[in-house]
Amino acid sequence: MSDNKKEKKVSIFVPHLGCPHDCAYCNQEKITGLKKSVVRSIAEIEQEIKKQLESIDCNQNHVGIAFFGGSFTGLPHDYQIQLLELGTKYVNHYSLQGIRFSTRPDYINADVLKNLQGYPIEAIELGVQSLDSQVLQCSNRGHSVQDVYQAVSLIRETPYLLGIQLMVGLPFDSLEISIKTAQEVIRLAPDFVRIYPTLVLQGTELEQLYQKGLYTPWSLQDTIENTAKMVRLFYQSNIPIIRLGLQASEELQETGAVIAGPYHPNIRQLIESQYFLDLLLELSTDSFSGNDDLIYISIHPSDETAFRGQGNQNLQSFMDKFRKKIILVKDSTQRKKTFSIIESL
Repeated sequence: MSDNKKEKKVSIFVPHLGCPHDCAYCNQEKITGLKKSVVRSIAEIEQEIKKQLESIDCNQNHVGIAFFGGSFTGLPHDYQIQLLELGTKYVNHYSLQGIRFSTRPDYINADVLKNLQGYPIEAIELGVQSLDSQVLQCSNRGHSVQDVYQAVSLIRETPYLLGIQLMVGLPFDSLEISIKTAQEVIRLAPDFVRIYPTLVLQGTELEQLYQKGLYTPWSLQDTIENTAKMVRLFYQSNIPIIRLGLQASEELQETGAVIAGPYHPNIRQLIESQYFLDLLLELSTDSFSGNDDLIYISIHPSDETAFRGQGNQNLQSFMDKFRKKIILVKDSTQRKKTFSIIESL
């Protein structure tokens, strides 16, 4: 959007009963704090919407309602309608952007989309995770790559935005497979993506495989380096990444909740720092002229922390390679996630 308002979501986690299929990596109770068998009453959800709206200035932000946590279109039909009507009530009353929800690709069909007509749906997010058949099978996803293409095609016939959720480091995954998935997702041209690293959570099939030595999660460093390469493809294609990594929660930070895997509360910053470092170190000396020991680089102000790297490590790595000191010039007109070398000030 052209204004300076921030995107804010009233995030409501719905019961996992909307997704009766248990994928190898999934423990929604740890991710959302909700027990699988608990059906949240509409009254309880309405109170949560009110509470979250109290802390958001709707005049200064673009605000929407998001139903996450399970597969929304897999919920009982009557419960779906109740949630949509509740969301619509607050969208209309507060002039919010609309409603978005997440669901599985195989839970999208023409009838499902027809039932959504008349409600202020803003976006549908598909839990794609991977576009490699063997990764999907080894992760017990229960749907095919073709199901993804079919769901994307159907959503593209609606006015809704399309979001795609991906995971890296699933069973049988590799850098090559993740890159191929990213390239294929780019071809599908979603409006935005989310990328999550695979964690071994307590009480999952993946925990059993890990304990038996049949699954090895990616290390934190491999996750950072590999995901940075995917991130680069999306940024070059102007596809926004609205989340990198699971949101830090009390449930995830409980002792024993994460058995293994690349969990880090600031993983987005680490990945984006690696992304900028890769770009910096790939520069040719032809990119900057003169014998000056200084080089001026323009960045968007919001990218400064990631560009510098932890403890200015990126700037130091550049100095070690090129023997030049970077002077940052913050420019709000510089496109985010890019930088430019300034020949002269």
